[in-house]
Amino acid sequence: YTKSVSWQHHHHRYGLFSEVRGLGLLIGCVLNADYAGQAKQISQEAAKAGVMVLIAGGNVVRFAPALNVSEEEVTTGLDRFAVACEHFVSRGSS
Repeated sequence: YTKSVSWQHHHHRYGLFSEVRGLGLLIGCVLNADYAGQAKQISQEAAKAGVMVLIAGGNVVRFAPALNVSEEEVTTGLDRFAVACEHFVSRGSS
């Protein structure tokens, strides 16, 4: 569920990610070349939007929710992450 929703919602809407890796709830979204090295900035925007994501190097944003997370909480988190992505892209990713 998480992987397919995240990929469809964020990759196609914002063009930020070139690949989604992982299984189940532990996934990593690889930034495309235009946004290489900016995972930290996306993580900071996500925190401002009220969702915690991790980074793995400069090019991967990681999702690692608790194993007992509900589908509703995942959806809320992804909605908040969408806000973060929108802010990141609108600021010119500088």
